[in-house]
Amino acid sequence: MNTESLKISLTQRILGINDFSFLEKIDQFLKGENIIGYDSDGKSITEEEYKADLDRINYVIDNGTAQLLSSKEVKKRTHL
Repeated sequence: MNTESLKISLTQRILGINDFSFLEKIDQFLKGENIIGYDSDGKSITEEEYKADLDRINYVIDNGTAQLLSSKEVKKRTHL
């Protein structure tokens, strides 16, 4: 299969996909986004998003505005 045939074949296959989530994954792959995991709703998390979240968490911890809980407090809140 040559390059042009492969492009046509891939295009036809993509046009046949109706799963929005799967199409988003293809889009992220083509954009070069490095997906490192998924959240509890199944939404992908990119390396860039993960690092930004860690930066935000570190910022609130450093500024003393983070709400930190002990293991005991977490267990109480989750009824474990």
